Amino acid sequence: MIEIATKEGWREHVDTAYERPAPVTSEELRAMSFGDRALYNQGRAQYSQAGAFVRTPQFEAFQRAVRDRVMLNAYRRVGKLGLILSGEPGQGKTTSLVEIGRAHERRRRDTGHPAAGPGMLPVVYVAVPAQCSAKALMHEFARFLGLPVLSRMTYGDLLEAVSNALRRCSTELVLVDDVHHLDLKYRQNVEASDMLKQLSERCGGTFVYAGIAVEGTGLLDGSRGGAAI
Repeated sequence: MIEIATKEGWREHVDTAYERPAPVTSEELRAMSFGDRALYNQGRAQYSQAGAFVRTPQFEAFQRAVRDRVMLNAYRRVGKLGLILSGEPGQGKTTSLVEIGRAHERRRRDTGHPAAGPGMLPVVYVAVPAQCSAKALMHEFARFLGLPVLSRMTYGDLLEAVSNALRRCSTELVLVDDVHHLDLKYRQNVEASDMLKQLSERCGGTFVYAGIAVEGTGLLDGSRGGAAI
């Protein structure tokens, strides 16, 4: 299984093309040898789990909204626009979030966009750990980017290092998964939420969040809600 929470794993995921196995009849399947049938079924399972993606009308609308914000944020200096994808468990939020990033990066590559040039990272993906502090979440960004983290580094040092790296790498999309872990009833989660706002203002990329029932976490309330949407 590919670990997409590092730049190497994300790049491998974007590079990998899963081919749909050719359809066969039940008679053709029964006529296969045991080994050939096992390989065919393995290919079907791999494609259904990793390669198949149904582009629903809801996904298409979500993708258009992301594209609009990427375009608008390129000209905004403050008050960057973002998106939150919220829903119940098992509704494909992570799958949709990852597909948004994968499609964006492949489109940038296909068009020769500078954001996909050598050494660039048009898309960054992190998952929020449970009971996450601002510094712990910053470590997740540093891990994706492959930045060295020294024990003496403060939160401010990490914020500066990560934001500088995102700017240097021309990152356009920052995908933040499992954002429901940032329940604002807990102080450390409030600090992590504030960190995301700081980072979004410093790096220039469009932040897209996904989580379970995000409406109940407080992220959409008051000033933080206005900043996140």
